[in-house]
Amino acid sequence: MLDKAEPLAFQANEIWKEMLEEDDPSLIINNNLLGSIYQAKGDYTKAISYLMQAREQWKKTIGSDHPSFTQNAMSLASIYWKKNELKKPVSYIAKHFNYSINKSESSLGLLTSWKRSNS
Repeated sequence: MLDKAEPLAFQANEIWKEMLEEDDPSLIINNNLLGSIYQAKGDYTKAISYLMQAREQWKKTIGSDHPSFTQNAMSLASIYWKKNELKKPVSYIAKHFNYSINKSESSLGLLTSWKRSNS
């Protein structure tokens, strides 16, 4: 299923890039979709690239308080979690919810313990 979704989403992305402004919600949603497709396929480098594009576009257009921005931050955190880069998920979540990373360091210990016990 993902092998069919990827080329269609990519094709739509290329068409929309030509037709729409960079901050058009359709293009942003499609970048997020491509990131999700690559995440599901395990291609984290491409997933991060598309999700970061969407993140910057969301930030400019709807701000960081919007649920779509939150979902994007959680998708990025999930990828870094799967890559075992444990400080990055805490960082994305902490930045999104306006906590300092120092306040979240205790959570990192809990996340690390949970990751080890569930691996």
